[in-house]
Amino acid sequence: MFDKTARVVTQVIAAALLLLALGVPASAGTGAAPVAPAAVGSRLINGDGDTSGRCLEISGGGTGTWVQMAGCHTNAHQSWYFTPHTGGVIAVRSHDADVAGECLSSGSSGVQAAMGDCVTNGVSANQAWYQTPVSNGWFKLRNKLFTNLCLEVANSGQSTRVQSGPCGASNQGNQLWHWHTVG
Repeated sequence: MFDKTARVVTQVIAAALLLLALGVPASAGTGAAPVAPAAVGSRLINGDGDTSGRCLEISGGGTGTWVQMAGCHTNAHQSWYFTPHTGGVIAVRSHDADVAGECLSSGSSGVQAAMGDCVTNGVSANQAWYQTPVSNGWFKLRNKLFTNLCLEVANSGQSTRVQSGPCGASNQGNQLWHWHTVG
């Protein structure tokens, strides 16, 4: 039991030191640090009760490919990770080889989210997200360019469509996300 506890504490400290080495600030835009997904790849699950059992996935391959909600599985097109950047923003990326070098991109309100070419050095504003913790590991993804827009499941969670929409209350389920380890 002690060995397992010591191992977990060591892993937490190592992760914190890695974030410090990468220059991730203690606060991210809204005063809260990003909630890190597992390094091996994580699913992004939406917090709306109507989308339970559904995960964010890439609908095809290549630049401009839409993202959508679909039944959760372990394929690469539902495996996500983020890369931290200066100013407390993150770029959300996929492990799917079909969209290698692509980042989750936002448009104006109501525009479906899609994958777009990541900028080589840094991150473009429509691909920069603030990960704002809400509670119990749930968070909102607020876009840097469209500052009052959050990633959401359309129609109050009744759709497969993922888009940017006006950031709502902290308990607005169709705008809440959670990292879930793929495995």
